[in-house]
Amino acid sequence: MKSLIYSKSKFLILAFFCFYFLIITTLNSQTFDIVKFQFSDTTIVDAQLVNLENSIMLIYVKNNNIFSSKSENFGQNWSEPILIKSISSLSSIKFSALRTNTGRLIIVFLQGSNIKMIYSDDSGNSWSNELIVGTYLSISEIMVTQIQDNVLWLTFIKGSNLYYIISNDNGNTWGNATVFLSNVNAKSFSIKSTGDNKLIAVFQKSSSGNQDILISYSYDNGNNWSTPIYVLNSELNEEKPRLFLDTQGFIGLIYQVQKPLPVYGIYQYDIHYILSSDGGTTWSPSFQFTRYVDDDILLGAEQIQNEIMISFFTTRFSGLRKKDLATGFLNLSHDSFPPPVIYNVLFSNIDLAKSTLSIKVFTYDDNGIQEVKVEVPNMGIFYLYDDGLHNDSLAGDYIFGNSIKYRFVNAITINNIKIPIRNNGVIADDRFSLNLTIIVRDIDNKSNFVEKQLTFNEGAFFEGNSILFSSGFMLSGYSNDTMWANGVATSSRILDYQSGPVGSNPNDPKNKLYFIKKDDPPFGDSWQNWRDAVSSGAYFYDGDNDGIYNPIDKNGNGRWDPNEDMPDILGDETAWCVYNDGISANNRRFSDVTPKGIEIRQTVFASNKTGFENTILVRYSILNKGTISSVLDSVYFSIWADADIGDYNDDLAGCDTLLQSGYAYNQGSDSYYGFNPPAFFITLLQGPKKFTGNYSDTAYNNRGMLLGKQVFVGYKNLRPSSFMHYYQSQPVDLSDPQSRFEARNYILALTKSGNLINPCNWSYGIVVGGVICNSINPRYLYSGDPVLNFGWINSFAGDQRIMLNTGPFQLKINEPVDLIVSYTVGRGNDDMNSITIAREYVNSVINEYNRNFGTITSVENDQYVNNRLEFKLEQNFPNPFNSSTVIRWQSAERGRMSLAIYDILGRHLATLVDEERNPGSYYETLDANKYNLSSGVYFYTLTINRHKATKKLLLIK
Repeated sequence: MKSLIYSKSKFLILAFFCFYFLIITTLNSQTFDIVKFQFSDTTIVDAQLVNLENSIMLIYVKNNNIFSSKSENFGQNWSEPILIKSISSLSSIKFSALRTNTGRLIIVFLQGSNIKMIYSDDSGNSWSNELIVGTYLSISEIMVTQIQDNVLWLTFIKGSNLYYIISNDNGNTWGNATVFLSNVNAKSFSIKSTGDNKLIAVFQKSSSGNQDILISYSYDNGNNWSTPIYVLNSELNEEKPRLFLDTQGFIGLIYQVQKPLPVYGIYQYDIHYILSSDGGTTWSPSFQFTRYVDDDILLGAEQIQNEIMISFFTTRFSGLRKKDLATGFLNLSHDSFPPPVIYNVLFSNIDLAKSTLSIKVFTYDDNGIQEVKVEVPNMGIFYLYDDGLHNDSLAGDYIFGNSIKYRFVNAITINNIKIPIRNNGVIADDRFSLNLTIIVRDIDNKSNFVEKQLTFNEGAFFEGNSILFSSGFMLSGYSNDTMWANGVATSSRILDYQSGPVGSNPNDPKNKLYFIKKDDPPFGDSWQNWRDAVSSGAYFYDGDNDGIYNPIDKNGNGRWDPNEDMPDILGDETAWCVYNDGISANNRRFSDVTPKGIEIRQTVFASNKTGFENTILVRYSILNKGTISSVLDSVYFSIWADADIGDYNDDLAGCDTLLQSGYAYNQGSDSYYGFNPPAFFITLLQGPKKFTGNYSDTAYNNRGMLLGKQVFVGYKNLRPSSFMHYYQSQPVDLSDPQSRFEARNYILALTKSGNLINPCNWSYGIVVGGVICNSINPRYLYSGDPVLNFGWINSFAGDQRIMLNTGPFQLKINEPVDLIVSYTVGRGNDDMNSITIAREYVNSVINEYNRNFGTITSVENDQYVNNRLEFKLEQNFPNPFNSSTVIRWQSAERGRMSLAIYDILGRHLATLVDEERNPGSYYETLDANKYNLSSGVYFYTLTINRHKATKKLLLIK
């Protein structure tokens, strides 16, 4: 067993009492905590204390720069750091500082192979130019000390030897290097003069696998040295010895000790010291200065105004073992109850579909842990446990764990697809950072914490796996004969829209997502919050026909009645927002496109009813606010989606023209979904209305059973004009658009350079099944059927972006154009059967659209009180009217509803509605200009099954 070197036991007792007397006599009424240097950060690599007359100077190295800072209150506060010297390639341990007997401040440092020096004779206010002390290769540590008045001793390690250089004129000139201890293999050292020509040198050396500390003496100012002997050689590693002198005549040796912890196989460092009252001949037992259960890394010790101040790196102030620079006083700073340590934080089992994750915290405290908790912004506090039951490994092993929910998701979650939404038009692609705070508190109420930032990139999920990374749209048109293109297609770095109406502040709290569910309490919070949505352009059901949204229970029965206002609820869950193309040109993908004053009011809705549980629907109400032009012409709208079906690198694209759909699918198995990956469809349910002037044409705007269907005679709803796809970055000729011209070309189903695609020689698809390639419409890429292996089929798998396009149409000032699209997922028995299943779902959705969403937005549950409905035709409003008027009615039964207009002679002029509908309340707008009606008296007749009613209206132009 190794041991400290002692003299007679009688001396030990005497030394102990001398040491005790030293403590008692040097203690005063003031005590100091261990203090973090207030400018500390992890880039500080070394530091030394220097005693000035009335203050302390801390000199430290950071980012190859030497700084100084002063304190006049024993290190409790420090002055702003001052840059002393910028030095390239400065080693972290190769600098030393000293204040000489004349008051000169000296800093020596190693740069390359040169030992250099700078000095200050005005307490650090100004510094000299560099002086070269000597040039030597392979130096591993350097230190300067004073051995007599004006005599400096500069020591360094080179190879296995300790060298010194002497200056006899306070550092102005230096002699040559001389070996004074050879073959000692020192790793770290310290030298002090005790007066009377005596020097003491201690150094760290590897011995029998341990790091031990040896001591040597010189009684002739360093000319001759004694054979080194062990002063510290226990079974632990003793490292980084630093000598200090005390005003009571003691010599102190302070050092760090490496100890193993009882958990994790991790070692810690504490700072210890021993004292000698006889000039270093004999030493006291070891005393412990720091007791923190993680690292305290010794830097130096210096006598500061009759006390010994210690500088060291410690991890006690920052979680996850980040080192900070700290100071403390040998006998005045008591480290009785240090905080616990946090060694590591691990995150696992991240379930993006449920916004949950598992967390493990590796911590330790020698007295015990009282609690471990995680603070999640906007979610609250979650507690972790060391019980073996909460994903925390074994009970009692100081590993704490639990599963936590990390966010409330702005998402539609009502059915099988979880789809995040942003208030700027981005669907699915939800990128955000989460700042978690992990706090550990021990039984002494000391705490430590870690701040961790997690970055998430969420898409839409189906059955727990990715189905859609990002979706949105592209728009392109002409403004004053200039072509423009913009959109929301984040995978292609296109994000030209910001939250809020045109001209509003995107940071206005009103410019948010508004969520509402069918089973929300009538007249409750979500209904009241809809007021702000309405003020920004959201639709609502105007039960009392006053044109104002005011959700009040007028009948006092706690239930909604048809004569009361309610939000525009579509399906079982609805989300609404408004955004505009106000992003400045220099922040756009296409910097030569300026904002056009386009405002889009977006409604996302879904149902969990059978047949619709795999579908999400989106309504875009596009408005030209006229800030640039009263008419935006030749406009095309593109349903854009980056479908990621499990593994995003193996997706294929297709087009089903009969279903007005584009889709993505896998051919074969997928690493996430297995042998039966799903197929993902985008469908144009309602195209934009386009004026034809032909009164046999009719366009519709289906708004659900509550708001009814708008009819536009002389218009038609456009079908898809093309289907196109491209890839992330490869191949180059079919990658993300780099300009408005390339974006426009893709919307028109052209190549990047604007050429029409030839299915006969297209590199990314093949024509199979005996189909004549020249007969295929090139605007609808991959319009064949992969299930039947027939027609034009995509043959190049990759990270697909698909675009279902429609147009051209006009955006006239303040005339909204409403489009409705759907995202549908089908998963069958295998990859091809998934396409078939998806088509069946799409057919159901198309039929539901044709019913004006009569199934998913019907008012057949108790909440909407069907039994209060009756057959009723209301008087049009306004009446008389100029140009347009609204006709409202309600029905208690399902049936074919017909609303027709007649002149005073009984001649039929127009039919506004003629279709099967569910019970409910409806209204339609009569636009006199569309039917070329002149001033006069007209009649409108409503027929529902056996019920019929007629009322008169008056048109005044």
